Amino acid sequence: MLPLKEATSIKHKVAERMPFNARMFSGLLSKDEYLFHLNQQLQIFRAIESKGLPHSSLKRTENLQADIILILQNISTNAGCAGWLYALSLFVPLPCSLADSVIRVHNFLFNLSFR
Repeated sequence: MLPLKEATSIKHKVAERMPFNARMFSGLLSKDEYLFHLNQQLQIFRAIESKGLPHSSLKRTENLQADIILILQNISTNAGCAGWLYALSLFVPLPCSLADSVIRVHNFLFNLSFR
């Protein structure tokens, strides 16, 4: 039996060369694209972690959530809002109205800074 690193090396190389991943590793993704990616990863790891992990060092959801929050705190409200509103919706249920959403975003971020 091969060690894990050797057994998965070919698949890792293929994954690294996929167009999206190449753009991400080159720093070419927009903040909206990166937030969307982090949200997808968050959903995947939430599902995996809900079934239990063999070791706590494999947990990823807390770090993903922290990354999302950090990005949200650094995005200007004048920037493209689709990605950060989508990302925030994973933490705070958002209403349909954009004005209401912006208020909820503000309150959410404001409360984060005082925890």
